[in-house]
Order: sequence, then structure tokens, then C-alpha cells
Amino acid sequence: NGLLWANQFENLAKQEGHFADTGPGIYEQLAGDIDGFICACGTGGTLTGVAKYLRTKNKNIKIGLADPHGAALYSYFSSGKLESSGSSITEGIGQGRITKNLEGLDLDYPLRISDEDALQTMFTLVEKEGLYLGGSSGKGRELSVTGSEAKKEMNCNWVSPVTDTGTGTGVGGSGAARRCDIVLAQPCMDRTAHTRR
Repeated sequence: NGLLWANQFENLAKQEGHFADTGPGIYEQLAGDIDGFICACGTGGTLTGVAKYLRTKNKNIKIGLADPHGAALYSYFSSGKLESSGSSITEGIGQGRITKNLEGLDLDYPLRISDEDALQTMFTLVEKEGLYLGGSSGKGRELSVTGSEAKKEMNCNWVSPVTDTGTGTGVGGSGAARRCDIVLAQPCMDRTAHTRR
């Protein structure tokens, strides 16, 4: 009998956990061959924690945000204003404020992706690669592999964490409380490698 309020949006343990575990896991499994990291954002813990860790290893690693329509982070990191427009059916992502977990995030690429593009990516991943993912993972994966400005500019290896199924509460596409698949996009070679944690 009792209640535990994790306060996940303001509790920095989430960011610290991704700094201590997810970031090193990604870096070690890919032998440091990472040029960019991108994911959708719920609390900001995954994005900020992993970004901070990766930049301790290589300050040139680029960090991207895959934001849905209707969320305000794309606008904030593009223009400094928390403004939103449109809407999204994607659950668990799309923030309208700067949480404690997002404070101090150094972001290179604020990017917005439509539900239609994310859904198409999700269907393609099921059909061609056997990966059953949710909408937040589809958004990060779409931006890491397709014609985003970040990819066009860098033409390099982007990492996007994804949940293991299309259901559940993998906030921000991180699968924080579940098993994660780390997807490394290598657009310059037009292929994808997968590493399981």
C-alpha cells in the first residue's frame, strides 16, 4: 500500500542511467564508429544522456531530434521558441516544454517527421527486415536512413535506438524499460547493421 512517483520528466536518474549504460553500450558495440545519434523525445532522458556520453568519447558526434508534428521541441531547438503546430498519432513522444532531462542538451539537428513517413518506414522495416517497431522508433529510424538534411550534409553513420515491438511504453523510442535494438544506419553504403543489447 503506497505510491511511488518516479517524476520521470524531472528526475535526472533517467538521464544518468542512459549516460552510464545506454551510451557506453552503443559506443562499445559499434566500436566507436558513430557519426550521429538521433531519437524521438519523451522525457529527454535517452536523448540527453546518450548525447552527453557519446560526446565524452568524440566531441564531433552529431545529435539529432526526431520530433513529431504537434510537439514544440523542433521549434525550440530551431528558433528558441516553444511553439507547436499540427498533430500526431504517435504515443509517448512529443514534448511541449523543456524538462529537467532536456536542460543543457546540445543539439545539432532538430528535425520534424510526419506520421505518414514514420508509418511507411515502420511497414518497410517489418516487410524487409523483420523488425516490428512503434511510431517513435519509426520516426528516429526514418530520419537516420532517409533524406534528412543531417544525412545529406554528413553522409555518415547514424544510430537510432528502437523498442523491440510496436507496443508498450518505450518512451522516446528508447525502450528504456525493455530490451533495445540498436540500429546503425550506414546510408553511404546503403545498408543497415543491427546490434542487440
